Amino acid sequence: MSSHLIIATFSNVATAEQASREIHRFASEDEGLTIHSGVLVQKGSDGNTHVLFTQSRAIWGPVIGAITGTLLGLLGGPAGALLGFTVGTSAGIAEQLISDVLDDESVKSILTRLPAGQVALILEADEDSPAQVDTLIAATGGSVFRRNL
Repeated sequence: MSSHLIIATFSNVATAEQASREIHRFASEDEGLTIHSGVLVQKGSDGNTHVLFTQSRAIWGPVIGAITGTLLGLLGGPAGALLGFTVGTSAGIAEQLISDVLDDESVKSILTRLPAGQVALILEADEDSPAQVDTLIAATGGSVFRRNL
């Protein structure tokens, strides 16, 4: 299995929640997907990002927390980036790991996929193949971005 940071974007909360349920159902059937942690966020029309739901296993929580904190900080501009970095480092993840996971091109890609009003489902998962998750996300009208961890 390969470890990935999976970011799926959707036009609204209802479709993101539907995709999340389908992905969790798929993972619970032991079909080659293990979800370690995840978060559902929405970028408001005011440009602020709101966390709608989080899930984590105790051992993996700090990793997705730091990644998500950094991502949310970057969405919030320079002041948010500093706050996100502070939250990330206090969660126990080093600056180098954050840089490795969210390099400049990845951040740009994520930001372009999350315009105001849209929702992102961010998962840290192990996958045998990306095809199944990609199919589930596409079936609900979402777009997917994947980064190796």
